[in-house]
Amino acid sequence: MQNFVAVQSAFETGNQAHLSRAVHEGVVNLLSSAQPTPSHIPTTIESLLQTYPSTLSNILNSLAHYLSINPLSQDLISSILTHLVFSRPEHRAPIRHFLISKNLLIHVVLHISLIQGDTVDVLHSLLSTESTYFSNESSNTALMEQLGVTKSAVFERVQGLSKSPLPTQCILMRLISAFTGYFKLQLTPEESHACLNYILAPSSSTNSFESIRLTRLKLSTLIVAADQFFSVSVEKFTQALMKVTQSDTSEFTLMLGVFCHTNQLAEVRDLVRGVLNVQVVVSPDGLQRLRSIFTEKLLTETDIAHRSLALRKHATSSTLSSGLEIVVVHELLKAKIYQKAGIDVKEWIMQAIRTLKPPYHSQFPELLKIYVETLIESQTFTRISDLEVTASFERGAAIQPYHVVLLFQVLYLNDRYFAKRIAPNTTEINPTCSEYPESVMNILPINRILTYMERAENREGLGAFYPSIASLVASQYPQIVAAASFLQSENHLDEEALIPLDYRIRILYDQLKPSLRGGATDLFSFRVTEATVIPVLKACNQEPWAAIACLEYLCALESSQLLMYLDVAVDHFFPTVLSSTNDRIRSLFQKLFQCLNSISPREVWIKTIKAWLPKGILTNQDVLQNPLIIFRVDERVFKIPEVFAVFLQILDCYLTSSRHYYFHTYQMNIFTDKTSKIKEAHLYALLELQESAALQALLEVCEAGEMLSDDAIRINSTACAFIHQRFVLAKKSMKLMHFQGYRDDLIPVAVEKIPSMHVCFEFLAELLQQHSLEKQVFAVILASHLCVKYPIPASHQLIVSTVLPKMIAMCSQISESTVVAPTGSTPQEQQQRQIAATQASLLKVFICFGRIVQAFPFLIEKIDPFINTMSQTRPANIEFIKVVAQVKGMIQEVMRNPSQVNKSTQRIK
Repeated sequence: MQNFVAVQSAFETGNQAHLSRAVHEGVVNLLSSAQPTPSHIPTTIESLLQTYPSTLSNILNSLAHYLSINPLSQDLISSILTHLVFSRPEHRAPIRHFLISKNLLIHVVLHISLIQGDTVDVLHSLLSTESTYFSNESSNTALMEQLGVTKSAVFERVQGLSKSPLPTQCILMRLISAFTGYFKLQLTPEESHACLNYILAPSSSTNSFESIRLTRLKLSTLIVAADQFFSVSVEKFTQALMKVTQSDTSEFTLMLGVFCHTNQLAEVRDLVRGVLNVQVVVSPDGLQRLRSIFTEKLLTETDIAHRSLALRKHATSSTLSSGLEIVVVHELLKAKIYQKAGIDVKEWIMQAIRTLKPPYHSQFPELLKIYVETLIESQTFTRISDLEVTASFERGAAIQPYHVVLLFQVLYLNDRYFAKRIAPNTTEINPTCSEYPESVMNILPINRILTYMERAENREGLGAFYPSIASLVASQYPQIVAAASFLQSENHLDEEALIPLDYRIRILYDQLKPSLRGGATDLFSFRVTEATVIPVLKACNQEPWAAIACLEYLCALESSQLLMYLDVAVDHFFPTVLSSTNDRIRSLFQKLFQCLNSISPREVWIKTIKAWLPKGILTNQDVLQNPLIIFRVDERVFKIPEVFAVFLQILDCYLTSSRHYYFHTYQMNIFTDKTSKIKEAHLYALLELQESAALQALLEVCEAGEMLSDDAIRINSTACAFIHQRFVLAKKSMKLMHFQGYRDDLIPVAVEKIPSMHVCFEFLAELLQQHSLEKQVFAVILASHLCVKYPIPASHQLIVSTVLPKMIAMCSQISESTVVAPTGSTPQEQQQRQIAATQASLLKVFICFGRIVQAFPFLIEKIDPFINTMSQTRPANIEFIKVVAQVKGMIQEVMRNPSQVNKSTQRIK
């Protein structure tokens, strides 16, 4: 004990730091002097512990430290601890806890556990907390010997194990798997027979969940130790596999069958590891034998297919939530096993869509995609019927997660069916499969579903579907996800949305109280119904305040509630608003439309247009084929800025929809009629003409002049902003519109309010070369206004090289005397009227000299002599002389006020 003299001194002083240091130094010195006869050391350590019981932790820490710097001292440290375990039983638990916490000398831990009689529980616990706990001890001979002893103790309990509690059976099955697959211990023939006999013995369990767990562990044990069992008795091993697979209806057994049939043996290993929570090693030979037995004797492809579809009837909620059910069906679909077995999975798909809850398994969208792909190519599957889809989307019902999944399935089928039909090297398509028709697609609440998915509480659960649905909607319904529509909706989500709905009901009640009849005379019994709303909206011009309260109430409703008032609002209020002069009612009309548009856009578009048209039948298909038909609406639509803004939004959506409709129809027709003479170029020409005609009609809506009302100014700005947006998307539309031409008095409006009009410089020279005098005059007028707006080098070059010579040549044809248009209808009189019209057009060209001078004052030296010559040679043409005076006045104004001329209009060299 001379090494521990300092311990006694430190113990007497009570200084814990000194005591710990003294014990550490004493133990290290004792161990260092142990060579070559260490037999006295365990008794010395025991004596120290007996004298100073509180130093146990210090002694253990010192031993661990010494072992870390002297790994070869493992046998010595083990002997010390083993001696302490036998001599000091009260210290067994602290010593075992210390070794486990430090991951040291696991064989000593097992030895202590064997003495304590809890080896099974401790080993199971160590494997459960960290299956790599033993990895650093794989070469420890003492550990392997101790594991062999533990294995023998475990197998002593296997005899009669079937009568033990189910948790005990699960633990022992897991340990046997670990012995063979993790620790690589060999079973004796007796142990192998005992294990197989236990698996073959009848089960007495009544707990379905624990029974499934035990069955999986039994099956995992058979897989891990397949080689050892196979060498003992092939027949008994096969019988054990057959018994387990037949008694287990869970997805685990099906997954094994699927992986065996598809030769995915690595997945079998991973599946077993997942059940055991131990990184076991499964021999390739054992897996191949297992595969042969599974595929030839246990589960055929047809058996697997039938059992997978019946899985939901036998599975518990916990097994469904694990996601293995989805993995099973996904793998079977991918391997075409259902197709080979001739089994239709439509009912299972529909049931899964309706019953599975978010968060969805990551493979669920892929499963639905494979189902759709197979459905299009094979007659084995049938698609979810139109009736089933429409019945699932009850009008006004709250959106549920299954609506999201069903929408994805419908959109994806239409997308893939179309892609397959138009593919150049397409395979045979299932004749019983078809796209979902427009009548079904029109009832899908796409906007409401998108809004539902974007809510914060739904993003994670529905995240597996959102990107795909957003992409499918954008490709099939680009008009719905147009940026302009989203911006319009956002602009109407103002602070008024914070006002409680109950407060709005009270306001409406106060407005309607004088006219209420019957029992609804107090606020508590007051209910807002269609019967309440219709007369208020019809009388919006006579009783605006009641209408305002009613409209504010409607705008505040939830989407499912507001949808019930869509027909009421469109039929009774949208036509009436055309005669309203109340700014607040007009504003609320626009807000109400945006609210309805965010819920059911396609429905509200067609119904709004029908409300503004004269009586007649109009379908969505009619407008898709000819969007220009909506310009036949009541003329008042083009006079009210708020209503006109809604009209433009609808027009924009229908132009986009029509473009998509024609491309889709063309592609489908080309597939069915290979002899069609319609080319893609013809389709593009049609769509470009349609677009330019719509823009031309919009420009014709604008009013020209200087003294315009505020509403007219707003209409002009809104129309020109819309035209500008379409010009930016397609320059060809701009060129087509200008080659078709429009009223001359609208040219200043277009140049001033359409920022993209400068692009006209690119085709003005071509427009001037047209044979039609009307187009040439239009081009000159347009060029003169553009150069005033954009006095840049490009416009100067165009004026000098092309426009000015053309103007001089045209104006030289002005007659020497005034031409009067006759009113008769004789051929001579008609010819005379044509001459008069030509002369009037030439006078319009002559006026453009003044605007060119305003843009480029230095061109006066070229223009002024020509004007003087013309005025001197045509004094009898009174109309011409008036125009000359007007142009000279413009020139003199430029010369008098040179400082007002933009710097960019100075001489361009």
